[in-house]
Amino acid sequence: MYDHRRCGSKVRFMVGKEIDIEETGILIFNVEDTKWAKPEHILKWDFLPNSTRIPLANDKALKLLEEVAPGQFQAIPAELRMPDGSIIKDYKLINIICPVEAIEYDKCPLKPEKFRTEANKHEEYYYKRDCLKDNIQIAVEKTRPVFLASEKLKKAIKSNNITGMVFKDTYAGCHKFIEE
Repeated sequence: MYDHRRCGSKVRFMVGKEIDIEETGILIFNVEDTKWAKPEHILKWDFLPNSTRIPLANDKALKLLEEVAPGQFQAIPAELRMPDGSIIKDYKLINIICPVEAIEYDKCPLKPEKFRTEANKHEEYYYKRDCLKDNIQIAVEKTRPVFLASEKLKKAIKSNNITGMVFKDTYAGCHKFIEE
């Protein structure tokens, strides 16, 4: 769910910096017409995935994020436009404003030269597991954000039964953690 015409360029520059919400306005997400595209189903979830790769969160999730990671993110107003014409205004896009360079590029093997591009030149990416301390952060990979969560945040989300967030020790098979 995402309206590229209305908010595509606005979302691309969010990663790692605060934006002027008055200038950006409400971000519009058009929900694809599927059997799950019903307000009663969507409203069951605290976090929602979408094509921006930046999570949407409801008030319950935002309250917990503010408790665990105060001042580390910006909540940007969003509307979910349903196929039946209804609009859900219960979610906000989470814009992490404190990026962390967590990738250990010197330990990341390069792809063979013929497959290497400026934006995607490594075979695997390695992150320091302790780079986040007690923060929620993102590791900025040139043009692609990869969201990392501290153990503190992971435990808080699980213990408060916040739904819709999945935690993995690797990402897409080529993103791995290393110890110090």
